[in-house]
Amino acid sequence: MKSRLPVWLAAASLMALAAGAGRAPTPVDHAAAATPPDLSPADVSKTLHDWRRRLGSGPVPTVARQHAIHASVDAVLRGSGATVQLLRFFGGSPNSGVLIVLTTEAPPQTLRKLKALVLVRWDKAGVSPAFRLRDSTGGTVWVAGSSGGNGFVSSRRDLDACQPIVHSMPVSTTPPPVCPA
Repeated sequence: MKSRLPVWLAAASLMALAAGAGRAPTPVDHAAAATPPDLSPADVSKTLHDWRRRLGSGPVPTVARQHAIHASVDAVLRGSGATVQLLRFFGGSPNSGVLIVLTTEAPPQTLRKLKALVLVRWDKAGVSPAFRLRDSTGGTVWVAGSSGGNGFVSSRRDLDACQPIVHSMPVSTTPPPVCPA
C-alpha cells in the first residue's frame, strides 16, 4: 500500500526517529513551561536560511505558476483565521521554493486549520515549501517546511499539540499540554 504522506513529512518523521536511535531519550517536562516565549528569532532565521541553502540554485517558477500557487494558498487559507503576510519564491533544483509567512490573532485555532495547507501536494507543483506563522505581536509561533528530502517543524511549546504536523517523540517524553481552545 502506497503512503499518502507528503515525502517531506515522512522524511521528517524518519529523521526524528533516527536522531534518537542509540541514545536514551531525554524527558521533556512540558508542564514546566507555563507560557513559553516565542521561538527564538535567531533560530527561526537560521532554520529558514538553511532551508533556502538546501534549495540549491535554479529557476523560479513562471509568473503564471506563481499566481496559481498564490491562488491555491488563498483558497486553502479561507476561514483559517490567517492572512498571508509574505509569499516569496526562490529558485532551486530540482524544486524551487516558496516561503509563506502568515499572521493570525488566534494561533491555536489557526494551527488546527492549517493541515490542508501542509497536505497540499507541493512536490507535484515542483515547489518545496516553508511556512512561518506569526501571532498578532509579530512573534513566530510555528515554522515548518521541506527541501531536498529534509523536513523541519518547530512550534512554541504551548502550541505543540495544535500544530498540523504530528512529529515523533521518545516514549518517556511527557506529552505537550492540550491545545488551548
